[in-house]
Amino acid sequence: MNSSYTRIVRLFLIVTALSGAAAMAQPISPCNTSANPSGGVTFTWTAGSSLSWELQVDTLSTLFFGEGIVVGPVNSATTLVTGLLPGKTYFWHVRGNSGTSGGGAWGGYGASCSFTTSTVSAPSPPTQSAPANGTAGYVPALVNFSWVPSAGATGYDLQVATNIGFSPTVVNQTNIAWNSGGQNVTTLLAGQTYYWRVRAKNSGGDSPWSSTWTFYTQSPATTLNLKVFLQGPLVSSTLLMNDGLRAAGLIPAQEPYTGLGFAGIWNTGATITAGVLTTAGNNAIVDWVYVEARHGITNVPLYKYSMLVQRDGDVVMPNGTVPSLLFPMASVKISVRHRNHLGPARPATSRRTAARSRWTSP
Repeated sequence: MNSSYTRIVRLFLIVTALSGAAAMAQPISPCNTSANPSGGVTFTWTAGSSLSWELQVDTLSTLFFGEGIVVGPVNSATTLVTGLLPGKTYFWHVRGNSGTSGGGAWGGYGASCSFTTSTVSAPSPPTQSAPANGTAGYVPALVNFSWVPSAGATGYDLQVATNIGFSPTVVNQTNIAWNSGGQNVTTLLAGQTYYWRVRAKNSGGDSPWSSTWTFYTQSPATTLNLKVFLQGPLVSSTLLMNDGLRAAGLIPAQEPYTGLGFAGIWNTGATITAGVLTTAGNNAIVDWVYVEARHGITNVPLYKYSMLVQRDGDVVMPNGTVPSLLFPMASVKISVRHRNHLGPARPATSRRTAARSRWTSP
């Protein structure tokens, strides 16, 4: 009896990744959310055992190999992609490589994720108001920063630093709500040069930073021991000046420099204290003088005062006391002019040194 049989052979196919290939990378962000394309979108994913990765982004969910935007290989499980369009839905996935810079075996693509880019445009940078660029004399315990608001902005970032590179910052306030009264900062130090900038933000992104402006906080009160001699009344044999104007009653009781057109004098309208003009001898008053505290490098006048000069050359306040002033910055120069000699100022007659809290004539 003949018999036949059929042998059934089942083939089991086991598919494995190439030897040494990296595990699949899985998306983290942005995933099932919205993203702002202004300035680029940052993608992150799981690193696994991979050492480098390739990212593919496309408006088609099929994510056909090599289409759309392909970025990589990159050696970090995060990368910034620019050039994405607003109001679009994007799909993306990542594959990993067992070597750095794509030098090993590639694994397969992991799962895909999608996100939608916003249609809101980022605002324009704000226009700064105060502290005005190059200004001085701000009390460090309270400095008010203000700017003109940007259309469409929902918040602002403020940075203040002691260097123009803003690294590091001494103030880094983010998401500040607009306030017509400005933003107060109470953590600055005396006698410092500060740089500041601000930017606007909304759901469409951050504006570029505004211009960088600088300002100076005033130094602690400093005694100004200043001595000058006016050529006209100087008696060379005694090194004392003649006080004939005082004796004749010709020194005005009120400071004359405001009336002569000098603006911005801190003690505008100051008057001589009773009894000061009756003092005789070496401390007798010769006349009013105009004193400027100037920028230590640029020589630009920052603070201006009307003061008095005595026969022995000492410069005093209208009440006869030695000046104790809050200077506008740590390093300043002093110039002195007389009302009868108001041409271009001579070079600074004194400078404060870092090691001493007083002013000395050279």
